[in-house]
Amino acid sequence: KDLDVLITYNRTTNLVLGEDFTIDFGTTGAGQYTGNYEFTINGMGNFTGVIAGRYSIGASVGIVSAPDAITYGDDSVTVRLNINSLAPDDSLAGDLTLNFFTGASSRVVDASGKTVAQLGVPSEKVISAKEVSGNEFEVDFTGLGAVNAGEYFLDLVFSCTYAGITTEGTISREVSGETASKVVVDEADVADAAAGVTATVTAVNSTTVSFNISGLPSAYEYSVDGGETWIKANKGSNTISGLTAGTAFNVLLRINDVNYASSENVHEYPLASALSFTTTASVDDIIASAESLANNFNATGFARYAQLLQNVASVSSGDLAARGDEIEEALAAVEEARAEYIEDLQAAIDSAVGAAEKAAGKASGVSGAATAGLVAGGVAMPVLGIGLIFAAARKRKSKEEDLND
Repeated sequence: KDLDVLITYNRTTNLVLGEDFTIDFGTTGAGQYTGNYEFTINGMGNFTGVIAGRYSIGASVGIVSAPDAITYGDDSVTVRLNINSLAPDDSLAGDLTLNFFTGASSRVVDASGKTVAQLGVPSEKVISAKEVSGNEFEVDFTGLGAVNAGEYFLDLVFSCTYAGITTEGTISREVSGETASKVVVDEADVADAAAGVTATVTAVNSTTVSFNISGLPSAYEYSVDGGETWIKANKGSNTISGLTAGTAFNVLLRINDVNYASSENVHEYPLASALSFTTTASVDDIIASAESLANNFNATGFARYAQLLQNVASVSSGDLAARGDEIEEALAAVEEARAEYIEDLQAAIDSAVGAAEKAAGKASGVSGAATAGLVAGGVAMPVLGIGLIFAAARKRKSKEEDLND
């Protein structure tokens, strides 16, 4: 609208518009709004020649308003912004892109300027659907859920691209007396906040459990021992370690956060959600059990072997990926000992059946109450009663699982 042009002769004498030169801005005029403009300078009087050029007017972005108040725990705030230099009839759709920078560049500060929250911002905001009216529009920012009750101010940094014109800017406000960027966070009722909390187990292994807490509280406490001891943690993903392998747990949760509201009282409120889970078997215990079984596979070995396989099935995917080779090697040793025991057992039964058939043929020497021992293949076997021996003889060619029984 008002464009100052300075032209000098020999860098010492300023030329006068209307006496030494004229400027022609064409049909667009000197340029009042965001856009690209062209101009032509024509010499006159003592000066001749033509100078043609172009210039751009970038977008000027400012805060119109922030919400009067949000409730503690709400995770977003909607800010109304204004493109000050757009023409009244200009269309925003598809032309304007704002890129807000994360980290220390987009934040919430208190009255002293101290950062109290880092804002989650849209990585690229194309202004279209959320346009409010004219050149005003809204942008949603997240990350206010951990801000305590009180008054705060927005500090945003952005880059702006409009119809090929790129500019950078800052939406930063002095906190004293500022109203447009002020965000008031109201305290929340502790019972209402607790009711909206959910706790979800995400991973379990032999000594740790990972879980996610969602809902309003920014901080909470958990207890593994039924409420005797409470440990403070923060909202989000968490891990409890040092648990006992193969054990059922019921982790209690509660809010205990003095910053939850503006009062000075500490709130303690049990959460309805609890974490119930059973830790997986310890890989070290599995390997130790397997080694013991491999070294002494006896008559009780089959039950112990079945339990071992159940424990292996409960190993967490993380432990299995890290120590799967050790487990596989230990199980292979158990399987070898198991096969040897079955072979010796078969030989002992064959020997016992043979002795029983011989004794029965002579009709003497063996009775149902006999207590002497028969030794075959190095394995000591108790003498079986005549009826049981002949039953074994009839099943001598049965399946291996029958022999296991």
